[in-house]
Formats: sequence, structure tokens, C-alpha cells
Amino acid sequence: RQGQIVGHITVSIRRLPEGDDSDDSETWGSGSDINEPVSYGKALCEVTVQDAYGLPPALCNFVFCQYKFWDQPETLLPGHDVTGLPVGTARFEHKHIFDSEITEAFT
Repeated sequence: RQGQIVGHITVSIRRLPEGDDSDDSETWGSGSDINEPVSYGKALCEVTVQDAYGLPPALCNFVFCQYKFWDQPETLLPGHDVTGLPVGTARFEHKHIFDSEITEAFT
């Protein structure tokens, strides 16, 4: 049987600056077929999963985080630690950088 636990998770998503060697000439709307999604280029995005808090103390060891980012095929499962933390808290300290294609749906 699956259930739901009430708590909070701290996640941040930010776009990273691109290097000076990027070529923007191909980024703005190069799709020739009307059914083909228009590409606005690529973006480096950093996802950070920091911690979860406000969790029931008896279930802190069983907390997990699983996520997918935008157009990426992989599902990430960051590990966590509860050692030395206040009761009801789990620390993830997970960062991952994604290179994503920006389409009209993303904007």
C-alpha cells in the first residue's frame, strides 16, 4: 500500500550562463516543417535538491526524492543523509547540470 507523507523539500533550478564560444546563429526558429517544434537553442540548467524538513520522525529514514528534468530521458534518485540533523529532517545536497533544448513549450 502506498501513502503520502506531508513535509517540505528545498529545490532550486537556475539557468547557468553560457560560455563566449556559443553560436546563436542557429538558435531562433530554424524549423522548416510546420509540425516540427521550433528550437530556441540550448540552455544549461542546474537543479539543486538541498533538504527535506517537517517530516514525521519515524519515517525520515524512508524518505526519497526522484525526479526528471524537462526533456532529459534519465530519472535521478539523489541519496540522502539524516545523521546529525534535527529530527524530521533529511539532507540531499544533490546538484546536477542539464543541457536542455529550449522549445516554445519551455518558454
